[in-house]
Amino acid sequence: MSTRLARLALALYPLAYRRRYGQEMHALLGDVPPGLRGLLDLVRGALAAHLRPAFRYQAACSGRRSRSSLSAAASG
Repeated sequence: MSTRLARLALALYPLAYRRRYGQEMHALLGDVPPGLRGLLDLVRGALAAHLRPAFRYQAACSGRRSRSSLSAAASG
């Protein structure tokens, strides 16, 4: 039962997270079914992933940051 609930909790994560970590998490849940605390952690993690969506901006910002820091270093 807890494995089924955990898989449902994984569905709460944003698509980018599920694409990147989904297979790994499903395999882990198959090996070690979580208890109540683990289920709560999954739900809390999904909420945090929606509140601070790192994957949405990570790729777009990483190139800009390196370019701006290189230009700042060159002009300084």
